[in-house]
This record gives sequence, structure tokens and C-alpha cells, in this order.
Amino acid sequence: LKTPKADPNKFGDFVKKNYDFDATVYRHYSDPMVLQHEGIKTYQSDLSNICQSFSSKINALDVCCGTGRFFHCLKNTRNLIGLDFSLNMLKEATHPVNITQADIKSIYLIAADASDMKKLFRADTKFDFIYSIGALGEFIALDLPLLNSLYDLLSKNGKIYITSVKKQPSLRFYVRAALRIILEQVKL
Repeated sequence: LKTPKADPNKFGDFVKKNYDFDATVYRHYSDPMVLQHEGIKTYQSDLSNICQSFSSKINALDVCCGTGRFFHCLKNTRNLIGLDFSLNMLKEATHPVNITQADIKSIYLIAADASDMKKLFRADTKFDFIYSIGALGEFIALDLPLLNSLYDLLSKNGKIYITSVKKQPSLRFYVRAALRIILEQVKL
């Protein structure tokens, strides 16, 4: 896994730095807790049902996969590609929560920005199922160019499942990020 160096002058790089910093806590404490929430259980059920609706093993793409929080929901899956801009989140995704519940032959992780989708895959690359839970629309624009690039990656009878979040990050994110930066500087 390789990732480009962050430019601290860009908002996206600020977000990436904070996700990198928080990846272990996110995976070991947040993932198990969040998966117990009733609304999140709906996503888990939806993902499993969509995968099982295909008559043969599928190729899936998780856009902004983070720690692989939802990998365990996939069934009937030949190959899963997890895409995220945080290298540390992807390191945590090498041992995702509840992975023994999954039916996935192979998992591949790619460190990249989802807004560069057309640069990441060959023109003939197709996925039967593309999904993204709780990331698009917050730090990556959920706009027509992104949706078109996802559609272009979809196989003929493929399916897309996206949940989006509010456009602006919460104040809590900024407070947590500022505290992390302060703590990081204290360690120096």
C-alpha cells in the first residue's frame, strides 16, 4: 500500500491526516459499537441481500471503505476492492471487524482518492456491486462526475448502493481534529 504525501494546506489533506491518526481507535472501538446501531443494521442487511441477489459470485467495490467496517456483510463475493484515501485506515482494513461472517474469496486494498476513479481502473474494469456507506457527500462531493464514474465501472446488470451524509462535517469533527493536532504537537 502506498499513498501520496499530504498537503497540509488543503482541507482534504487535513481530513486525511486526522483519519490516519485515528484509524486504530476507529477500528477497535468505533466499528464494534457503531455496528450495533439499528440504522446501521439496515445497511448490513441491505448489503448482504444485494450480494445474495446475484446468481453467481460477484466482484465488488467499496468506495471509501475506511477500516472495512462493512466487509463482513458481503456474501457470494469473488473479489472485493476496498478503496480509501487513508493508508492507516486501509492497514486496519487488513483485519476488519467480524470478517469470519463474510463470504469473500479475495480482498484488495487501494490507497487513493475516490474522486480520481477514472484514473484508478482500466476502461474495461467492471464491478457487479459498488457501494459506499456514510462517506460520500461529506468530504468527497457526491456529484454527477463521481456518479458517472461509478456508473462506468458497473457491469451490465450491476447494482450500486450509496448512503450519503450531510454536506458539511460536524463541529465535533473539527473539535476532535484540533485536539489531535494539539496532542500531536505536545508529543514533540
